[in-house]
Amino acid sequence: TSCYGYMWGTTTCPPGTAPCNVVNCEVSEWSKWSSCSAKCGGGERTRTRTVTVQPQNGGAKCPALEETDYHCNEHACPSKCSDCAGGTSGNCQHDKDGTCFGYFPGTKVCPPGSTACTVKKTTLGGLSAAPGDGMCSDCFGKSSGPCRHDKDTSCYDFMEGTTTCPPGTHQCAIVNCEVSEWGAWSKCSANCGGGLQTRTRDVLTTPTGAGQACPVLSESQDCNTHKCEGCSGCVGGTSGPCQHDKDG
Repeated sequence: TSCYGYMWGTTTCPPGTAPCNVVNCEVSEWSKWSSCSAKCGGGERTRTRTVTVQPQNGGAKCPALEETDYHCNEHACPSKCSDCAGGTSGNCQHDKDGTCFGYFPGTKVCPPGSTACTVKKTTLGGLSAAPGDGMCSDCFGKSSGPCRHDKDTSCYDFMEGTTTCPPGTHQCAIVNCEVSEWGAWSKCSANCGGGLQTRTRDVLTTPTGAGQACPVLSESQDCNTHKCEGCSGCVGGTSGPCQHDKDG
């Protein structure tokens, strides 16, 4: 069958011709994620999908069939306090005497009169999110600092030359940012010749204190970068995206 180009300056086939039957690639749903390679501190996991319909006549090529998530289980691995008094140990340190304790059983809550030890450094892989500044949020008036009054919301600095809060105050809780899984990629902006698609995720927990800042919430990638092609099965050396309705 003879093939033709679009009418000049348009994407409309000439009279007596019709667009080739473009068949885009189709793929299955993603499989379940594999187990994360680490239980804490950051790991990776993968998932796959398969081709269910092969592309034809310049249809969109198949997208990636394997995807790796490099940001699973990014929460900090539990680490006990340092400089605990009297041979004690745990994730919480007494506000006055330096002894350390564990969390309440089954929780990550420190006992009254003690404070969770400060997160020194954590990462979010290639997204390069930074630790928080250690300062309390929602302080009364213009007050600021890493320590909050036990009875009101005014904030204070550590005692000079120390990392100890003044009497009658406590160090603000450390909460790392938590985000949802990535959403699905958007539809590609072009069937061929190169386009863009994006995906997003949401903040589930807003960081406070020295908690880990949130990573990027959207990303984009190139898609359908294959060259736009004409019809297949053209005769007489003809080519183009439109085939004659009758000849051949």
